[in-house]
Amino acid sequence: MAGTNANGKGGLTVNAPTSGTGSPTPTNYRSFQDDNHTRDGDPGNAHTDSSGGHRSLVARRGGPPRTSPHAHVADDSHRGFSTSIHDAYSATEHERVDCCSFTCCGVLQSDRDRYLLQGVTPPGVGHRVVVHVLLPLTILGAAGYGAMHIANVRINQMYCTVLVFTMLFYVLALCYKGRSKRIEVRKDLLWTKYQISESSQNTDLAVLWEQERPEDEEEARDLSTYYLGQSRRDFSSAHPCCLVGCYPEDRNLNREVASSLEHNLCGALWDFFCFPICGMHVQLCGMCALAQEAREVEQVLLPPSYRRIDYITMQAYADYYPAIYLDKWAEAPLRRSWFRIPPLSRLSIRLLQAALIVAALLLVWALVANLYWHKIYRTNNKSHVFNLADYGIFIATVMQSGGLLMILVFFTNLPKKSELSLDALVKYFASGFVLSVTLAVFWEMVIGLALKTFVAFILIVAGVDVVDDPGSNGTYTFGIGFGPSLLSNTSRHLAAETDPRNFLDVFGNEHPVFYTIMLMLEAFLMAAFVEELCKYFGYRMVEHPDFLTKDDLDQAVSVAHDEPSEEVEDGHPRQHRECQDYSFQRKSLQAQGAAITLAMIAVAIGFTCCENLVYIFVYSGESVKAELTVLIARSCFPVHPISAALQSLGVVRRDLEADRSRALGRIILPAVLLHGGYDFFIMWIDFLSRRHGVDADENPTALLVSLIVSVSAMLVALTWYFRESKLQRERLAAIDQISNVDRSRLL
Repeated sequence: MAGTNANGKGGLTVNAPTSGTGSPTPTNYRSFQDDNHTRDGDPGNAHTDSSGGHRSLVARRGGPPRTSPHAHVADDSHRGFSTSIHDAYSATEHERVDCCSFTCCGVLQSDRDRYLLQGVTPPGVGHRVVVHVLLPLTILGAAGYGAMHIANVRINQMYCTVLVFTMLFYVLALCYKGRSKRIEVRKDLLWTKYQISESSQNTDLAVLWEQERPEDEEEARDLSTYYLGQSRRDFSSAHPCCLVGCYPEDRNLNREVASSLEHNLCGALWDFFCFPICGMHVQLCGMCALAQEAREVEQVLLPPSYRRIDYITMQAYADYYPAIYLDKWAEAPLRRSWFRIPPLSRLSIRLLQAALIVAALLLVWALVANLYWHKIYRTNNKSHVFNLADYGIFIATVMQSGGLLMILVFFTNLPKKSELSLDALVKYFASGFVLSVTLAVFWEMVIGLALKTFVAFILIVAGVDVVDDPGSNGTYTFGIGFGPSLLSNTSRHLAAETDPRNFLDVFGNEHPVFYTIMLMLEAFLMAAFVEELCKYFGYRMVEHPDFLTKDDLDQAVSVAHDEPSEEVEDGHPRQHRECQDYSFQRKSLQAQGAAITLAMIAVAIGFTCCENLVYIFVYSGESVKAELTVLIARSCFPVHPISAALQSLGVVRRDLEADRSRALGRIILPAVLLHGGYDFFIMWIDFLSRRHGVDADENPTALLVSLIVSVSAMLVALTWYFRESKLQRERLAAIDQISNVDRSRLL
């Protein structure tokens, strides 16, 4: 509830951890709320003190207890931070914030850190779509329209040049504004650490939060002291304005020490590339710096109970989970209504609303597409246009994913109810559909470009020369000449009639072993490894209250209860959340294991749904028949959900059975082998069929072999999963039995 702090100013009073005497220590935390952003855009929801400054409902409500602040402040040996800027993915407990920092250019994590440290609620999705998408597209569209319709050449050039530069400056202004906000968050974080480290042991933290951060003129005098060694160059390098920057090494290392350290992937890349050249860390969109700041918030500033909020909406778990918990554990008569809508969080509601809006827009486009192309755009394009039949395929694809998820929920709950709520399924599905796909597309592009560059380099070294020569009958004939190279002085020539861009296929026909190795790299590295890793990260990026313990929920509710009361959507006041009993939460390890499996499968099905839409409408959108064929074929072989189930075995063993030998590589290895082997054999069979001059789709033998390989892979994977899953359930049941005996002895 609202209270007064030590200075007599109104603010938030929260119950901090108990002191050495066992009594709770009341602590008031001050927050700096942006003048332009309040909770949900409503100035009435912002709390102000007597001086008129805004106060957040959640920000700065956590931190070390008043009696021992120094015990919670880790070392700042990395120029103000307790972890290095390249320590991403080095600790399992920080995987969530590391993943969110590297997704969507770090927007998700930046919004959350800014909300926790400054109390600024991020703008809505609609606002961002208008500012970052619609306005630039409008400017580009106006430039394109003028380029096509303005007859005067000079005016046309001037008009288009002005609009192009306007869009360029607009984008640069948006980047600079976002960069400035991120730098302010980094400064606030370091200033808070400095205040805690300089305060005495008995200093009330409410006094520390009242201390304003130094202004620019004061920064110039003692910036390195206030920010624990961070200079202006460090701030600008951590969050560069041009999206790419070089952050100076934040540890005192020589070459011998650096080579002897145990690195993660980022550290290994830095040691191999950056350290010998310049000793700096390459920063892209400040993502590594965001991960470093997020780890600092979790490790030093805010305890877990103060970070129990959703991304995007910043809704506290205590606001919505009591209703979900009651719905899960209500008596049977209360759960028999067929038309009852289960309780959902604000984030899940917005996700479902976004899906309905997209479906409605596609329906409108299916109705007016033909009119647009033939009447307004005035084109006689004979290519396939999205229509109502295609819209039906779209709905069928989405329903297939949802139906598959519901079937898996039913069978997963047979041995032991998973206790995973609908709210969690919606969030995990959306994470796979949006976040995992975004990560996979980016890294597949990067690895694919690197792979093609490597192959091109090999061909150049081997003396491959692509000769383009217009052929007869409209074909394009070109040859691959093997002239004097760095490796040999011999020369050969291979001629083929095909698209010049497919020279690798022509080269593969002549060198099948080389092409087979390239297919293995594409299948196991670019497809299987990247996609399975991104699906795992999609699972790790979501933290849901279903997986929290009773003590975690009690602490989160006790923190949120001290916020000023608000009203729920129906106008009735929120119930007292501290009275909720969470005694049924996470009582069975078997149920937790089933919940983990379902969550990872939900991410995989979301990923599959998006991938199916791409394959159906982008790669096979020439006819409704082709789209339906692809949908049926991909529905018969659910590689992604089965791979996610294989991953869940390792995650359950690591998190529930406390087997720390199950590192990330061992967790995703079975899924990579299944996924990569499946993709490789399908592509290899297609390559062998084309090498003999017959397309695989028209070769009955190739189709039969592909079917046998696909079915065999699915059967082997499912057999192995069910065997391992049964053994794992038995181990978890034994642990549950031991826990129940210990609990009964305590009672």
